[in-house]
Amino acid sequence: MEFGQRLDTSTSRPEFMVTGPSGRPIRISASAYHLLQAVRSGFCWDELALRMASPQQAAPSPADIESAYHRLMLKIDIIERQAGVSLGHGFWFRWPLIPRQQVGRWVSYLTPLFDRGVSAALLLFIGLTVTLALSRGLGKTLNGTTFCPAYILFTLSLIAHELGHATACKRFGAAPADIGFTVYWIFPAFYSDVTSAWKLRRRHRVIVDLAGAYFQVVVGGIYWLAFLLTGWQPFEIAFMMILGNCFFSLNPVFKFDGYWVLADTLGVTNLSQSPARLVSYLKACCHASSAPAALPWTPWVTIVLAVYTPLTIAFWAGFITRLAPIVFERATTYPALIGEVLSTLVTFGLPNAAQVENLTASTFLLAISVLITRQISLRLKAGYHATASMIRN
Repeated sequence: MEFGQRLDTSTSRPEFMVTGPSGRPIRISASAYHLLQAVRSGFCWDELALRMASPQQAAPSPADIESAYHRLMLKIDIIERQAGVSLGHGFWFRWPLIPRQQVGRWVSYLTPLFDRGVSAALLLFIGLTVTLALSRGLGKTLNGTTFCPAYILFTLSLIAHELGHATACKRFGAAPADIGFTVYWIFPAFYSDVTSAWKLRRRHRVIVDLAGAYFQVVVGGIYWLAFLLTGWQPFEIAFMMILGNCFFSLNPVFKFDGYWVLADTLGVTNLSQSPARLVSYLKACCHASSAPAALPWTPWVTIVLAVYTPLTIAFWAGFITRLAPIVFERATTYPALIGEVLSTLVTFGLPNAAQVENLTASTFLLAISVLITRQISLRLKAGYHATASMIRN
């Protein structure tokens, strides 16, 4: 096991990270970290019992320390065995496309894009192109001829997005890893493994989080200039797709870039669990006979999370309220749509464009609804059964 360092968070209790044999970072408490370090240094259980003795509390017995160590190692072993199985909620698979060695070579040429002068010039370029594009008005010509090449250009910009994350890791001293293809819920996506960014300072992690949008919008600006020079519509449509993708990815509710920007800015490692933790704390304050355990965050972080919690609840409530009637309508007409398509196929015919479009849209919407319902159920379950994922001895 490789020993790491103290994590840069805003919690009042120190948190440390160690790296297991699988390369998975494991976040542990300060007491667990010091216990691992002491055992690794060769201290026996009797020596550890003497070191932990203090006037404020009775010294633990050597047997207690040994038992705590074995429980801790068992929990770490469970995490290690799950490292190759668990992909995280919503991810169906991960298919590496660009190995870490190749990524490392590429990003070594791209790190100057984070130099102060170069980044300032590129941010000015982004601002000018976006402002000019919006003031000029975006075209609305979208058909089979323009959409396919535009989507290919947009896909290439997604590779640039992931290279941005990897390059920022390299720039601030964390090792970039592979880039690959995945499916998040039902959305095809690319990913960049930036697990090593946990070793960085919070401000550097925020830059890593934003670096994907930074690289992608630079590519979008190049597309926009190409559109002005050539008049080829797919460049403009790809630019529109890039802007839409970046705005969507920067929302802090779903676990996209915006979520990690907010989490790293606040120094909260489990941002998605903070609403449930706050609600549980308020509930305990109202009903407990004694004061509940204090929240681990600083006052200003707690205030931000107190604002984030109702906004998250309001977002989901509004989203579900708008989606529910549409889903109900699609669900009631879905059997008829399938029947129409099957009837056409039985007679050796081909479904018309309207039938295919309706069936595809309904299937897509119903699949999203099922997956979102599952996600909400998991969040509610997490609110009851866990408020933090730290390993404690």
